[in-house]
Amino acid sequence: MAKRRRQFYDRPIHQRVGIKVFEGLISAGAVYLLSPYLIEVLAPIQAQINAGAAAGGQPVSNVGTSKVANNILAAAAS
Repeated sequence: MAKRRRQFYDRPIHQRVGIKVFEGLISAGAVYLLSPYLIEVLAPIQAQINAGAAAGGQPVSNVGTSKVANNILAAAAS
């Protein structure tokens, strides 16, 4: 009879926490290593959004990623 492989929730809590922490570190490392590439790829898109907003008379600080960042800062301040 084949031995059943342990599933994630069959493991003890300390092993599950360790696995999640390790996966989080791997994800953070991937984002850290890929962030220069992502900025390089996404910068022209953000510049286009900003140019469209400026041409339309809208403040540039309220469009694209700036809008999201401003909303997060406003929520954190309140």
